[in-house]
Amino acid sequence: KKRMDHQRKILTTNEDAAKRLQRRDNNDVPHPIHDCVIQETYFRFYQRMLIPKLYRLASEGCWEEVIQRVRSHPREAKFVNAYPPNDTAMHRVLRVNLDGCFKNEVEDRNREELLDTARDLRSQVFLSLVKANPDIVMVLDVRNQTPLHLACQNCCPNETSITHHLFIMYPEATAIQDIHGNTPLHLLVVHPDTPVSLITLLIRYTSPSTLAHSFNV
Repeated sequence: KKRMDHQRKILTTNEDAAKRLQRRDNNDVPHPIHDCVIQETYFRFYQRMLIPKLYRLASEGCWEEVIQRVRSHPREAKFVNAYPPNDTAMHRVLRVNLDGCFKNEVEDRNREELLDTARDLRSQVFLSLVKANPDIVMVLDVRNQTPLHLACQNCCPNETSITHHLFIMYPEATAIQDIHGNTPLHLLVVHPDTPVSLITLLIRYTSPSTLAHSFNV
């Protein structure tokens, strides 16, 4: 009898605790400031601890170090940022418009030498990232842009080899419109010196419905 009374007391205590917990859950409303603090804390933790060094190097433009890092840590090429701009190391590398660099800083002859060196280095970075993670060419960032979009925007007309390579690896990207409705072709034709052969190639694979869309920024 004592054992039964003891068990009944335990059950009653557990039921009361469960009811109190349920009442607390029903009455407590999450405070928005509390939620913001939690999100901010996790964001800082994510930025500091979960973003790989390869992505950081690509973001900082340390392209020579990117090549070395890919060789030693190829898995880091699979990283996609969970926060905007939701991109990859490849996006970071291709987002740089080299033609706009070094202006008013050096003489024209020296500037061209620097640009040629930077273009060659970017090509090496591109090939190393693709080798480590071929699927990287299919990743969409927060602007709904693939690496092909960025290559058409920033690597032409002087780095068409990168654009050709991306097209061969993922031709389906030609049909993808970014948040402004632009396909890679829209971003390509704004460059007056782009080879006609490359434009023609993209036209063949771009949907006629998107061809009628006007360029937007």
